[in-house]
Amino acid sequence: MVPTKGLDVVLNDRNNTTRIECSRAIAIIYTIMGGRKPPSFRLQKMNHQRFVKA
Repeated sequence: MVPTKGLDVVLNDRNNTTRIECSRAIAIIYTIMGGRKPPSFRLQKMNHQRFVKA
């Protein structure tokens, strides 16, 4: 899975499916950059709120 694809999908659409895909993409990015994988549920809520506000 390509991280950018998940982000693009979430910016264009706000679905449960896209939210999950986005959280996976972000998790991959976090794993590559920080070496840690944050909790999925927490990640979903935070990212969804950020994208909705933005």
